[in-house]
Amino acid sequence: MNRQSIGKAGEELVCRYLKKEGYKILERNFRTRFGEIDIITARKGHIAFVEVKTRQSDAYGTPAEAVGVKKQKSIILSAQEYITRCVKADFEFSFDVAEVILKEDKPLISYIENAFFC
Repeated sequence: MNRQSIGKAGEELVCRYLKKEGYKILERNFRTRFGEIDIITARKGHIAFVEVKTRQSDAYGTPAEAVGVKKQKSIILSAQEYITRCVKADFEFSFDVAEVILKEDKPLISYIENAFFC
């Protein structure tokens, strides 16, 4: 599996996970001039901007460790643009990270709410 297909597989798994948890998927792969947000989701007056990191193992650290300051800034700026363009009501917001490790028998998903702040 190449990096792109690993990433897509992880995003699919996280979308299914979020739907089971009662979230509504608002956007996938929302692109701006600042970068991309993998998933934008909502539940009970709350919008989460979700970065998905998928790996085949955690041998080189956790997937969330790959969401550095530069990536966080890109997500924050893209989220601000999304809010300006698309949000018409009062919501609370968070920046979450979904870690996916593709194990042979069963993928492992770890969802980290409020992984970083602006």
